[in-house]
Amino acid sequence: MDNRYIGKKLKYGTQSTVIIVIVIAIVVILNVIVSMLMQRSALKVDLTSNKMYAISAETEDYVKGLNTEVKIIVCGNELDLRNNSYYNYIVNLLDKYASFNDKVSVEYVDIVDEPEKISKYIEMGSTDIAEGSIIVTSGNKIRVNSIDNLINFENNYATGSVTPVSLNVEGVITPNILYVTNANPKRVAVCSSNYSSYAQAAISSLMQLMYDNAYEFKYDENDKLVNIDLNTMELNPEEYDLVILAAPTVDYGLTAIEKINNYLLNGGQYGKNVIYLADFKQPTLPNIEAFLASWGMRVERSLIEEKDETLAQSVQIAIASQPVACPIGNVVAETYKIDAAKPVVLPGSRPITLLWAENDNYVTESILQNSGTAVTNSLSDGALVQQSGSPKISVALSTRRISDSTGYTENYSKVMVFGTANLADPYVLANKSYANNEFMINAINTLVGKEDSGFTYVSKNFATDGITVSTKAKNNIRNFLLIVVPAIVIAGGVIVFIRRRNR
Repeated sequence: MDNRYIGKKLKYGTQSTVIIVIVIAIVVILNVIVSMLMQRSALKVDLTSNKMYAISAETEDYVKGLNTEVKIIVCGNELDLRNNSYYNYIVNLLDKYASFNDKVSVEYVDIVDEPEKISKYIEMGSTDIAEGSIIVTSGNKIRVNSIDNLINFENNYATGSVTPVSLNVEGVITPNILYVTNANPKRVAVCSSNYSSYAQAAISSLMQLMYDNAYEFKYDENDKLVNIDLNTMELNPEEYDLVILAAPTVDYGLTAIEKINNYLLNGGQYGKNVIYLADFKQPTLPNIEAFLASWGMRVERSLIEEKDETLAQSVQIAIASQPVACPIGNVVAETYKIDAAKPVVLPGSRPITLLWAENDNYVTESILQNSGTAVTNSLSDGALVQQSGSPKISVALSTRRISDSTGYTENYSKVMVFGTANLADPYVLANKSYANNEFMINAINTLVGKEDSGFTYVSKNFATDGITVSTKAKNNIRNFLLIVVPAIVIAGGVIVFIRRRNR
């Protein structure tokens, strides 16, 4: 056989082998690089219909801006969790948090084999750490949740079965990060003795909303919220930035009223805040009403009803079996405006009258009011009290100022009155058609001077989880498969053909 032929064959055979080795090496290197990017940047394409693997832009921006270290410690086997059809969503979303900021880390710990890794968190006061716990910690602050708290379940009482229905990872983890990274949390006292049963669900959902936004409440040794009984307990201004008077149905005694006034006075330093939540089922409360009047506000014994159907909403609330007609509120105070095109609805709101605009060191203002087409009806007999023609106020604020000798305002104490606690009804807050969620947390944050924006979140339903591709994505995929891939194959074939022809 011709040695030249053998040499040529060997030459091209060697070249082919080298090319194959190079291609394989490139594929391996690309695979390693992509794997590293996926671990570092959570580089994945989420084709689920409700973005089950996505984090909101609000959370992403917040996490990217963190300048303190945050540890997320999952008490469980990572592989087992990733192989679970529901927990898989959770661990993938935790990867997202870590990908946004190098200061956020996710670690999986087997608490049976590695108890020393979680002992210090138990020493910090978290005795409820167990298999399936998720610990979020920064510095000396910690919050612990069960992994099952990141999933919403539905109970079937007829069969006794429990079904996972939606995912709530962002609704738990982001508030926990907010809390552990907040060096100066706003502390809240809740005075909820003898509150209206019609406001119970709304009060609970308001507390949850504030908890999710890093407000700090006092809890007893059984981890239950401490209710401040003004008749028997003191109200120390040094302990609380905000006091909530939650829809009382029994009037406060004069001693309790004096405690509230002394809290707001704060030894002449002011700088304290009170929120009063009214309810349409409250009786006459002379001492409380006198306190509000001293701040220039009166909650009327009537109910706002919108007569213009285009300015009312049919709203499902927790205390009603059927949707009820609710007037719509407009935020009129510039400082309290929210960036939302959605309406704020006012379930069962009593109107608030401002007794003056300014009186000595007191200034009052309307925060939220409805249109001039609403009327008010008496709570006692339903009779018409006030015709349409002027807006009815549902949220009002009174500010008491302390000034120096030159008239410069040094500090304030504030009382904010809500004509209905059901602005925070759980069904309303959960309904993203309304802006109640955004309004409530923004109003409270602005009242107490909390600078970070409010956080709200909607759970993601497992039932709607499916792969959907937009028309644009479909066209891109089609063009890639029908044009790009064949073009690459043809080009490769032409190159091989030319090379062989020229041998």
